[in-house]
Amino acid sequence: MDTDYKTVLDQAKRDLLKTQNDLGEKFKEQEQLEKKITGLRATIAALSRMLDDDFIEEDAIGLTDAIREAFRSTGTNSNLIPTEVKGKLEMMGYDTAKYGNVMASVHTIINRLVSKGEIKQVGHRADNKACYQMTPKLQEVRNVARERALGK
Repeated sequence: MDTDYKTVLDQAKRDLLKTQNDLGEKFKEQEQLEKKITGLRATIAALSRMLDDDFIEEDAIGLTDAIREAFRSTGTNSNLIPTEVKGKLEMMGYDTAKYGNVMASVHTIINRLVSKGEIKQVGHRADNKACYQMTPKLQEVRNVARERALGK
């Protein structure tokens, strides 16, 4: 009787590990698509400015999601200071002019994303400005689950 449960348990562990690996592949695919979207937005924004044409994305995203996208586009090993985040937003074609003091909003959102664990402060630059980078939060969660499944 114990052997049947052991077989089922072992199969469940293998299934969990495979599903986690599949999820990891989907996250990689999502990251690649998001980078492609960011690049296309930047291209469209640059060409629109050059041609003095308005670029209004039909499916406009909020400032928080735009900041997340700015960090994603730099990757997990790069870091940004808040003014660089603003520059990335503008390069992506995001309309920062609609905010009275966009830097105050950027700082507030960065602090919120830090408290949620989506980005982290990684030190200060030579000019003493705090720099931040995206945390591989989902990757860490997946690794912990994998270790638990393997009984480590």
